[in-house]
Amino acid sequence: MTFERALELILGNLGTLVLLLFILIGGFRGWWVYGRFYDDQTKRIERLEQRVDRTLGAGERIAGTADRATRLAEGARTEGSRD
Repeated sequence: MTFERALELILGNLGTLVLLLFILIGGFRGWWVYGRFYDDQTKRIERLEQRVDRTLGAGERIAGTADRATRLAEGARTEGSRD
């Protein structure tokens, strides 16, 4: 096999087939990520981060309400014991 023939195989149909197989196998094995999958995962992560932020805010508001309720209950109990 001559160099020209090897180059013709690499750049010809066989080379294209090998390249396509390499791309498919590389994506399957996780050597890289396809663009659409990357975009979908990025959007999913953003939605999850927003959900976590909302949940954290709700938790902080609930903790503040519980703290105020506890203080009010303790204040009422100490005032009730003075009478």
